[in-house]
Amino acid sequence: MKALTLVAGFGIAGIVLAQGGFTYRSPKENPNLIISGKSGWVELDKKFEVTGGVKLESKPDKFTLLGDRISGDLVKENKQTVADHIQVRGTVLFTQQQQNGDVKISGKEADYNLLNADLARAVLRGGVKLDFTGTDAKAGSTDITASAVEATFKRKTAKDEDSLVSANMTGPVSYTGVGSSEKGKSTISAKADLMTYELKEDGAELKLAGNLYFSQKGPSDEESADVSGAQSVILTLNKAKEVVRVRMSSE
Repeated sequence: MKALTLVAGFGIAGIVLAQGGFTYRSPKENPNLIISGKSGWVELDKKFEVTGGVKLESKPDKFTLLGDRISGDLVKENKQTVADHIQVRGTVLFTQQQQNGDVKISGKEADYNLLNADLARAVLRGGVKLDFTGTDAKAGSTDITASAVEATFKRKTAKDEDSLVSANMTGPVSYTGVGSSEKGKSTISAKADLMTYELKEDGAELKLAGNLYFSQKGPSDEESADVSGAQSVILTLNKAKEVVRVRMSSE
């Protein structure tokens, strides 16, 4: 079966439908938006749906979505085609470049919506896992599991900015991260019903609440501790995603 190529005007988009799969690129040369999978359809500048090992890559927003089925709208923004109202189903993986590393969020289904020219929101549900992996050896790494995550991202960032602005996570939630002090590194673990993340000027802040358990190991026995019975804990993170301050409350 020969490939069928349709070109919808100069600089707009190309659609390639072949026996080996389906690919949409916009624009055709040096594309900002690429959607590929086993099969699918697209109505140019309107809608799309692709199934079977789907990959959606948005270069301007620096994110990639993987799933079994991805559908959404195609809209114009500053004369470029972008995807909006995206629905992803089946073995979802969302990845985005961050300062000092990458954020990966996986789950069973996801929705991604543009809020405005500056912000976008991703909602993932079903056995969600959020990982921050530092590309710098000095950066901390973070692992979070939750039932659902709602995250807001900056669509355009300066050189030293993170794109993850905030996140709400519903539990049961578990958190594993790296603590940093003058005495060295420690491993911090926590479990809770709810957790929020908020970007700050000099780092970020994590709040955990409800049925809380907290543990810190190292850098020596003197700095190790575990706490139960607290109702909330606030973790202050530096720009490398390391915990530099811990505050707990039983109220």
